[in-house]
Amino acid sequence: MKKLPEVNESFKEVYRMFTGLARSKLLLAGIELGVFNHLTEPKSADAMAEAINAHPGNTRVLLNGLATCGLAVKKNGLYHNAPAAQAFLVEDSPMYVGQVLNTLYEMELWRAAFDDLPKLVKEGPPSSSLEADMGDEELWAQAAVTMANSQRSGMAQ
Repeated sequence: MKKLPEVNESFKEVYRMFTGLARSKLLLAGIELGVFNHLTEPKSADAMAEAINAHPGNTRVLLNGLATCGLAVKKNGLYHNAPAAQAFLVEDSPMYVGQVLNTLYEMELWRAAFDDLPKLVKEGPPSSSLEADMGDEELWAQAAVTMANSQRSGMAQ
């Protein structure tokens, strides 16, 4: 019988990197669904599903995932925001960065870099197809609010 190799290194950091995509997708789903806005007070998964008009079982899976990531706290079957989520992911917080994170994700070059990194490395960046009207005053007003919130959150540090 062949012996197993001796392992002197931890697989923990490699696995943490691997699960990073799942954590970021859970974060983005929570932002898109407005979950953090509803978790300012403890709430059951069923109450959350009703609040966001979603499937109860899948809402429970999302909330458990957010708890596993440290963005929500689960106690006695009730969920509420972890301190970082309360500070940065509730829309009426002066340090709300959900829009910044969504904008970064939605940028074509950002997505392309992560969706097909080997191709990007081999072939270079794709041509941009961003169609935003850079003269749109509302675009710049929203950008100013987004950037102010990101500065207040400490991102610039």
